[in-house]
Amino acid sequence: LMAMSKSEQAAVREAAIQVLARTGDASATGALLDAALGEEVAAQAAKEGLASLAGAEVDAAIVARLAGADAKAKAVLFGLVGTRRIAAASDTVRQALSDADETVRLAALPALAQLLDLKDLDLLTRRAFAAGDAPEKTAAREALSVAARRMPDRDACAAKLAENLRGASGDDVKFVFDLLGSVSGTKALEIVMDHAKSESPAVKDEATRVLGEWPNPDAAP
Repeated sequence: LMAMSKSEQAAVREAAIQVLARTGDASATGALLDAALGEEVAAQAAKEGLASLAGAEVDAAIVARLAGADAKAKAVLFGLVGTRRIAAASDTVRQALSDADETVRLAALPALAQLLDLKDLDLLTRRAFAAGDAPEKTAAREALSVAARRMPDRDACAAKLAENLRGASGDDVKFVFDLLGSVSGTKALEIVMDHAKSESPAVKDEATRVLGEWPNPDAAP
């Protein structure tokens, strides 16, 4: 199959990659990476296969490909890093947040959402609450939503997210309350309840909306 994945015939290459993606083991990593970084129809099948392959050597091969990769390749590799939660790539992903290429920055954000700890949540919040409506801000908000739901200490996460309510208005207020609702937990509920008594009609409306959508009966009282 790996030999056929390098066939001169496109249909043969694609068929071999699709089968390798479903049935291959760690020894197929190189062939699948080559396909995933290519332009052919089988690229998506290769990515799906790499996402499920077991073995530390698979992670190591993905990290090794990051060295010297161009922007397009990094976008694919960061997707795999996030899906597999490859901790060894954390530093590379963090550095990519400052890359001159927007494509690389946008690819790094969802990967970081799967890797960072609570202490590093600010890497996403700074971008999620930046001024303007740049694509990077939208991607940062999506990544922050994913990261917040991953945090094992929900109360500490809720407290950290609530810091962004200071001086916030409009869409930022709505976004924070939506985050708190998705995190839920005792602290998040306490914060939303307090703001439901706000003197600001806009803040009060958003807080009561989220209470009405709370994911469990804790908000019933």
